[in-house]
Amino acid sequence: MARMIVFLLVSAWPPACLGLQNHLQRVAAGAEAEAGLFCCSGHGHRAPLLNFACVCNAGWAGSDCSAPAAPPQNVSAACYNPGGSNGVATCAWYSVCLAERFPGCEDHAHEYAISFGQKYCQRFTDNAARFSSAGQIWIESVKLCLQEELVTDVLSPSVNVADCTQIRRTAFDSHPRCYVQPDKSDPSIGICHLMVTNPRDIVLILETTWDALLALESVKQIIDTAIGCALQALQHIVKPLLLQDGYSEVAALIDIQSMATPATSSTSERGEVCQMGK
Repeated sequence: MARMIVFLLVSAWPPACLGLQNHLQRVAAGAEAEAGLFCCSGHGHRAPLLNFACVCNAGWAGSDCSAPAAPPQNVSAACYNPGGSNGVATCAWYSVCLAERFPGCEDHAHEYAISFGQKYCQRFTDNAARFSSAGQIWIESVKLCLQEELVTDVLSPSVNVADCTQIRRTAFDSHPRCYVQPDKSDPSIGICHLMVTNPRDIVLILETTWDALLALESVKQIIDTAIGCALQALQHIVKPLLLQDGYSEVAALIDIQSMATPATSSTSERGEVCQMGK
């Protein structure tokens, strides 16, 4: 009887071992796949603020960053002169030029051209009639300034790999200087001048940005720029108007950013327009 038991155990051992080995291999493969997914295939990182979506490194694409990104494409010569012959920028530039140049950024977590640039541009264009004449000039000047900055810093024909995160960072870095002095030939066109002469336009700028993007990053950037111009006007004129219009979240951000950002310059008691450096 004992010999029979030993015989049965010995006979069953190889298949049992094989089954266990297969199971361990499946577990290892699953763990490896899960690790690859979590680590974005080794070609990116997960962003907690973007629902842990994979933010792919330059040259990589896909939800798990496992696919090579489409290389930059050649675009029309007109893309390098956003204002054209009449100096007027159009919102279509973002899709026709920036997005076309970098198709590899289309599904990137930090895609900028369509989800931010064009959307933001179109929102201001659609609401321009609500602004004063000075505010409308500011809108058109900022639209052109932002696109010209991207031509200089991003659209270069020498770029051969799409770095979508860097494109977005470069675009955002250009916003403050375009807000302050979008037209270098006319220093009176800028957010500092509007703070003094047309504070209602500052309210509309914040409201339009909030409605278009629901992006704290963008609203904070505008508030920080305005704080550098005239903190008192922001607190005592712009904030009450925002509350009156029902934008309590944006109004609260003025207090938060005022405590976090020291004013670099201000208007004088006589209401003279500040001149901020680049």
